[in-house]
Amino acid sequence: MAQGQRRLRRLRRGARSEAFCHHTIQRPGTTVVPDATQDDRFAANPAVVGDLRVRFYAGEPLRAPGGEPVGALCIVDTEPRELTTSQEAVLREMARIVEHELAADDGPGVGAGRRVGGRGPRPRGGTRQGAGGQPTRMKTGLEM
Repeated sequence: MAQGQRRLRRLRRGARSEAFCHHTIQRPGTTVVPDATQDDRFAANPAVVGDLRVRFYAGEPLRAPGGEPVGALCIVDTEPRELTTSQEAVLREMARIVEHELAADDGPGVGAGRRVGGRGPRPRGGTRQGAGGQPTRMKTGLEM
C-alpha cells in the first residue's frame, strides 16, 4: 500500500498538460488507454517511460453540478490490459457517485479526515457507512 501511495504522489508531480487525467477531462466519456506505450498521446510521457511504468489507464471525467470539469476518477496499472464493458460501466457509475458527493458539499470544513458534505470521518479504503453507521465493504466489480 505504501508503494502505491508513493507512485501516486510521483504521478501527480508531472505537468498538467502531460497528465492522463487532463486528456480525460477534455472530452465526454470514458478514456481507455490499453497500452500507453502504443498510444501517440502518451508514449513519451514521463509516467510511461520513467520509473512509474504506467501502461494501462482508464478514466472517467468528473464534473461539477454546472458541468465544469473538476477532475477524473481513474484506474492505472503497470501492465497493458483491456477494460470490459461491465468494468467501464462500473467506472462510470462510481464517477457519478463521486459527482453526487461533490454536489452534496455543504461548503467550508471539508478536508482531510472529513467526508464531502461534512458528514463525519471518511471511511478508509473500500468501505462505506452501512446501517447503524457501521462500515461495510463495497464491491466494485473492477477486479482485474
